[in-house]
Amino acid sequence: MATETTSSTASVKADKARIDRLKEQLRSTPYEVDFERVRIMAEVYDESAGDPQIIRRAKLLAAVLERKKLYIDDNLFVGAMAGSVNAMYTFRSGTWTG
Repeated sequence: MATETTSSTASVKADKARIDRLKEQLRSTPYEVDFERVRIMAEVYDESAGDPQIIRRAKLLAAVLERKKLYIDDNLFVGAMAGSVNAMYTFRSGTWTG
């Protein structure tokens, strides 16, 4: 009994012009730090002083989901945690919210 194996590979077409444009955008845009989430965190934590920590984190998550600016470009992976193309997203170590 002979078994027949077939190999199927998908052909992926890359848009070289789009890739080159995105590379150039990354290379030519200066790095920056996105402090938006940190500002939201400071505001929410000031307003929720005295609340249980789990409530404070829930309020932070709600505020981040409501108010954090989304960055969307023509990259296939839509969106970014930071607010611009070369921004670093800061967050307190050990938090799982937003």
